[in-house]
Amino acid sequence: MKYNLRKILSRYLRNSSDKKDEQLLDILEKELMLENNEELFRSQLHEKKVYQEIFVGVNSKIKKGNKWLFHKIAAAVVLALLAFGLVFYTIRDKNEDLTVIANNTNTTETYVLIDGSKITLKKGSTLKYGENYNENDRSVELTGEAFFEIVNNENKPFNITIGQLKTQVLGTTFNIKQTERMIRVTVVTGLVKVFDENDVLKIEPNQEAVYNLDKKKLAKNIVTNEYATSWMKDKFRLKQVSINEFAEFMSRRFDVKLHFVDKDVEEKRISITVRKTDDLQTVINKVNSISEIDLKMKENNIIEVRKIK
Repeated sequence: MKYNLRKILSRYLRNSSDKKDEQLLDILEKELMLENNEELFRSQLHEKKVYQEIFVGVNSKIKKGNKWLFHKIAAAVVLALLAFGLVFYTIRDKNEDLTVIANNTNTTETYVLIDGSKITLKKGSTLKYGENYNENDRSVELTGEAFFEIVNNENKPFNITIGQLKTQVLGTTFNIKQTERMIRVTVVTGLVKVFDENDVLKIEPNQEAVYNLDKKKLAKNIVTNEYATSWMKDKFRLKQVSINEFAEFMSRRFDVKLHFVDKDVEEKRISITVRKTDDLQTVINKVNSISEIDLKMKENNIIEVRKIK
C-alpha cells in the first residue's frame, strides 16, 4: 500500500494525525534513522546540535516547558530531511552562524533564499550563507554545481565564492560548475563579473569564464549555454548536431575532452536524447549504437573519436 508522506507529516504537525499515521511515522523514522544516520549526522554531537537548532527555530512558537511538542516537531523535521533527501541545517562557526544546504538526493533540488533568489543544486552540491544574508550584502559559498536565478538588487550585489574564484552579479541567471581541474561560470541572461586575485572578466549570455585550478588562470569562451544547464532537465535532446557541437556538450556535461583520431568525422551529425540519470558510459554506448563513429574512453578524461570503417 502507498502512503502520501507529505500529507501524513502535515497532519502530524497540525496535531490532527491519528494513531495509524503516528505508527507509520514511528516505523519509518526508526528505519530511516538506522539506515541514514551516518549520512545525515556527522557525529552524535552533530545530531544533538541539529535538534538544538530546530528547537531555536520553533521555541518562540510553543509554550515554555512543552517539551513533548518540541520533540514532535523536531522528529518530524528530521524525518522529512531523511525522507526527502535535502539536508538543511544550521552549524555554528567561530565568527558567525552559517546556514548549510546540502543536496544529498539523487536528483536536483531548488531552494529559495529570503530575497526571492532561486538556487538549483545538483546532487552532491552544497550552498552556505551567513545569518546576515540580505541585510548589508548577499554572499554565498558554493561547492559543486548550481544554477542561479538572482533577483535584481542594485544596492546589494550577489556574491558567490567557489574555491579561489569569486562571481558577482546584480540580477541574472547563470550556471557554476566546479570540477577537480576547473571552475566554469556560464551566463544565460544578464551580465556576470568573475574574478580571482589577478584577473577580472565580464561574462555575457552564451559566454563562460573558465578558471584553471592548476594554472590559476581565467579565460573567456563562447559557448552554447543550453549545454551548461542540461543537467537540470529530465531529458535533453540533441537534434542533428555536429560531432564538434556534441564534443562541446560532453565537455560541459561530463568534464571530458573528445580527441578526433579521424578528422573527417567532426562535421558528421547525430541526434540523441540524454537523460538526467544517464552517466558517461551510457551516453557513449548510445552514440556508438546509433552513429557511424566509435567513442572509446581513455585515460585523463579523454574520449577517442574514430570513424567506423
